[in-house]
Amino acid sequence: MFTSNKPSSHNISWPFQSPETLTPTYTNNYDESLVTGMGGFGNVYKVNIKRIDCNSIHEPNKFREEVNMLATLRHANIVPLVRYCDKEKTLIYECVSNKTLDDHLHKYHTHLSWLQRLKVCIDVALGLRFLHHVGSGIESGVIHGDLKSSNVLLNESWEAKISDFGLWRTWSYIQPSNTCVIDNFGYLDPVYFETGRLRRKSDVYSLGVLLLEVLCRRRVLSEELYEEGENLVTWAQTHIKKGNLKHIVDRQIWDEISPKCLKKFITIVDRCLEKDLELRPTMAEVVANLEVAQASQKKFNASWRRRRNDPCSRQIRRFSYFKLSCIHNFLDPVQPKLLSS
Repeated sequence: MFTSNKPSSHNISWPFQSPETLTPTYTNNYDESLVTGMGGFGNVYKVNIKRIDCNSIHEPNKFREEVNMLATLRHANIVPLVRYCDKEKTLIYECVSNKTLDDHLHKYHTHLSWLQRLKVCIDVALGLRFLHHVGSGIESGVIHGDLKSSNVLLNESWEAKISDFGLWRTWSYIQPSNTCVIDNFGYLDPVYFETGRLRRKSDVYSLGVLLLEVLCRRRVLSEELYEEGENLVTWAQTHIKKGNLKHIVDRQIWDEISPKCLKKFITIVDRCLEKDLELRPTMAEVVANLEVAQASQKKFNASWRRRRNDPCSRQIRRFSYFKLSCIHNFLDPVQPKLLSS
């Protein structure tokens, strides 16, 4: 759910009045060692302060209007922009303390259950649905354009919040840097490279890549896959077509996933990664189907617990064989259609 679309008076100041004292203090005078990543338009610091590359701003007045618009966006799965320093072109976001999804998947190798990962995926989809549609209170909506696991922040309750969004909405006065395109290469919609335009369905494609990354716990671009002439999407799609799901699913969660939930999840991924924009689902449809997958998994878990507590049940001993049989015959000749929202 989302809260008021108006910034609260106690934490917003436009523009910030003392950039020369507060912002450098937070970043140790923009110490490069505090940079956690490179966004589409500048460095992102550990304290959720982002400095904009002034060369990417073509019309400063419209840029200020856009920043003020971003300050009105409030949603449980969006990192709110709380202040802006006009003099130093610095954005100050609310701090989210539990690192990024990229950190937990690839750097710390944190144990994340399948239900935790599903919840993260739903949170991200909910945030994007809010940006894309009327919930944002903006007629044309907001295209994120830079979705990746390093832009998904997690709080102490493992709730996901999208960061580094919104400055792609109006192309007439701001353009992404080459660094952004390179950094986001594996997530970017192939249609973007053909047309040079980002659309809502471009975010849907990026989300499909992120869903695969969560399921497989593999980086979107890696040396191992590069040597094979593939990226995460092409590699996973090859094995999915062969029905070889066990080869791509993270071994840490393989025994947790119900066949029904996995089938639903893969179907969602498949639709998000469609080459034809018209065949991709809306973000509302993605949310609805992820929630169906989540409900299916919860039902399976509850049933499993009941069987495990029943000493007379033989289904437990047969489960491994049953699951392998289901996965072997995983893909139907006709994929089930996505539910409408």
